[in-house]
Amino acid sequence: MSTTKTKSYLDKSLEVASYTYKVYPKDELYHQLETLNGNRDVDDPRVTRLEKSIKEGNLLHLVPIIIRKRDSSNYKITYYIVDGQHRCKAAKNLSLPFFVTEDNGTDVNSIIRLNTNQRNWSLKNYAKYWATVDEKSEAYSKYLEYKENYDVTYGTLIAIWNGSAKKDTEDGGNKKFKEGELTFNNKIRKHVNQTLSKLDQLKDAATNPPLTKRTVTKQQFQHAFLKAFEKPCFNFDTFLGKLCKTSHRFNELGKQNDMEKEIYRIERS
Repeated sequence: MSTTKTKSYLDKSLEVASYTYKVYPKDELYHQLETLNGNRDVDDPRVTRLEKSIKEGNLLHLVPIIIRKRDSSNYKITYYIVDGQHRCKAAKNLSLPFFVTEDNGTDVNSIIRLNTNQRNWSLKNYAKYWATVDEKSEAYSKYLEYKENYDVTYGTLIAIWNGSAKKDTEDGGNKKFKEGELTFNNKIRKHVNQTLSKLDQLKDAATNPPLTKRTVTKQQFQHAFLKAFEKPCFNFDTFLGKLCKTSHRFNELGKQNDMEKEIYRIERS
């Protein structure tokens, strides 16, 4: 890496905290940078917007990519992107040099705070990050496994995990999820399996008309049923049997309250 040299008028007594390096396409590092485990997925539309911005005015030197290094198993130093993977990809797509700053002293968990100050993370981003942290890995890896195997929203799965669809915690329980407080045990496993099985049975239960994929994957639809499951007087098997014989309006509805009313109308029909 070659240091960018520019004339500075700053007080020479000031301490130098870090250096910025300019990396060209011809440099080995240009093609070896990897993303840090736990980084959110690259958002291609955002990369496209960055490319357009860079073409209009290249300011990459003002926002260096933050990297760190580690020794791999073969003792070859590998550099990872801690922050700036979108800028890096945009620069590579345009075959332009980019700028990097090396930081090996910051707690790697601070990546969340660094990124969320610039752009909000999604629930998926948080789940993928915490799944890479040893003491959090089991619960969040299992969460991602369930999410991959079932057509539920991230918010619905958190509600199921918490055992309640009630809005009695800040933002539906998402805050604790984001803070890495998800837990997993046999009781949670049993509840999640039973609830997801019920939601899965709904997919093909209706015939008049069949439920559309758009309907069954709506969070409002899923949360309406979570609330119904919590009511002792609600009989899911009875509802399921009547759903295949009764006309319904689920595909037309958008609000959770309306879907709840439709659930009880069918069960009591």
